[in-house]
Amino acid sequence: MKLLHQTFKTVVLLATLALSLTGCLTAKRLDKFVAKQYNNDIPAYNKLKEGTVIIKANVPDPVSGISLTHNENKKFLPLLFYWEARYAKACRLNSQIFVNTFSNNLQAQYAKQIAQKLGNQKIELTIENVPRGFNFDIHEYFIFFIVGYYTWEKVGLETEPSDLVVSYRTLNNGTTVKTGRIVVKNNISSRSLRFFQTWKSATAEFIQDYNSEIPIMTKSFAKSLLEEL
Repeated sequence: MKLLHQTFKTVVLLATLALSLTGCLTAKRLDKFVAKQYNNDIPAYNKLKEGTVIIKANVPDPVSGISLTHNENKKFLPLLFYWEARYAKACRLNSQIFVNTFSNNLQAQYAKQIAQKLGNQKIELTIENVPRGFNFDIHEYFIFFIVGYYTWEKVGLETEPSDLVVSYRTLNNGTTVKTGRIVVKNNISSRSLRFFQTWKSATAEFIQDYNSEIPIMTKSFAKSLLEEL
């Protein structure tokens, strides 16, 4: 009888997980939805605008498409009448989305000021790290009774905590004059999903915040760079 009861709880748990999250929020569906936010295309960088400011990227990137989502199991606590599960859907964006948008913004809005500061010199920027995405952090709770069970969940969207890191070196006729490294903090905030908010709505909000943050971080970087030159 005890074994039968334990088997029943296991079946209920798996079925509830499948219906509540796994059947709706999968890695494939999340990546497909993120790709739609970018019209299935990565923004291009216009290298023809390079003159005094030369921009390179050295960001390790395991993402070949728009994004890549994987599952992370964090916690599983199976007690007699109470079970708790915690796991995440970790979505990593292709770094070229940030790199190319940042580079275009910098060339269009700040290259002239940088050139005036440098005089006859040039500057080579190497982007080493960028904000990369977010996690859906999911808590599932189960309380079992003799004749049934009660379940609820908490879902939060956590920003992946990578900052913008750019190293630079100024050049005079090919000779390095000055080097430095600038870090711009990632201020995209984490948040809990609102009551009845869908994962699609939360994802769209994050992508909007992410895209809006790039020009803000570009401006902050340009200000720091101009102060150091």
